[in-house]
Amino acid sequence: MKIDPADLDVGGNFDLQHQCIVPRPVFLVSTVSEMGVFNLAPFSYFASITFYPPTLCFSVMRREGGVKMDTLRNIEFSRDFVANSVHEAIAKPAHQSSAAYPPDVSEFVEVGLTPVKSEKVKAPRVGESVVSLECKVVNIVELYELPQAVASLVIGEIVMYHVKEEYYFNGNVDLTKAGLIGVVGGDIQGAVYCRIGDAFRYQRPYRNVF
Repeated sequence: MKIDPADLDVGGNFDLQHQCIVPRPVFLVSTVSEMGVFNLAPFSYFASITFYPPTLCFSVMRREGGVKMDTLRNIEFSRDFVANSVHEAIAKPAHQSSAAYPPDVSEFVEVGLTPVKSEKVKAPRVGESVVSLECKVVNIVELYELPQAVASLVIGEIVMYHVKEEYYFNGNVDLTKAGLIGVVGGDIQGAVYCRIGDAFRYQRPYRNVF
């Protein structure tokens, strides 16, 4: 079957892309506003870019009419953020943090998660997360213009890793024990999540030159 994106509306493209590009990591991005309010929101349009310097990116969609989300406005102010992993025990509050709370309301308070002071950035990290990555902004790339679905691609350099000791062994994070989750689909009404379970390994088919 061939499907031209031009033949689908925003919702149709949203649904199909979510169901085709899987699994995707889901992270809670924590930020702080100019007024000192701690913000929290989940993102699954998220990816690693480079490992040295360690760099990652995620995209922030605009709300109807091109209105910026609190996450983006806060990042533009502070030039930093924290990417916090989501595991099954906090999946529900993480999902609830995607609700459209007013800018003066902290999602940490509303969903019952704990802000913890970071080492190198202004934004707090999530105390319950297994992994938290403190990031400083490298660049913000604006994608498309109205009436297209406007988004901003946020690129950040990881300046501090936080990993809970009970999940860290010999330089590796025990993903199965940590119970991390990802996104495997859904539609504009909601997301479908998966647990990181069985994993298998292949040796590199070429000499490791790194």
